[in-house]
Amino acid sequence: MASNGAVAANGNSQHQTLEDLTQTLSKFGITEVPQFPNAYPALNPVDIYRAHITELVAPITGADPEIIYQAIQWTQTLDKGDLVLPVPALRLKGKKPDEIAKKIVEDVRMISKPTYSRSWKTGTVMDY
Repeated sequence: MASNGAVAANGNSQHQTLEDLTQTLSKFGITEVPQFPNAYPALNPVDIYRAHITELVAPITGADPEIIYQAIQWTQTLDKGDLVLPVPALRLKGKKPDEIAKKIVEDVRMISKPTYSRSWKTGTVMDY
């Protein structure tokens, strides 16, 4: 049977527990999988990515992490990346969305994370 949570040779699916995922992610410097309403990281690995992006963006913007998490969505087509964050959805009053996006890009690039080696677009919608 597969030990990584993938589909086993016999076709049966084996799901990792949150503890298993945390142990695997610790190899990449992620020591804890943040929990959000309607997030199921053991069933949907993209939720891990959304949670990690939320952790990076929240301190930069000061936006509520739950609002950020819910705002991160799938793209319409894969040529635009895997996920998008429409900055106006962060509901930050008195700040221009394009300026917020520029700050997010600049600050996240300063964080040494191999996950974010690709350039993000600036503007009011950011892709990941």
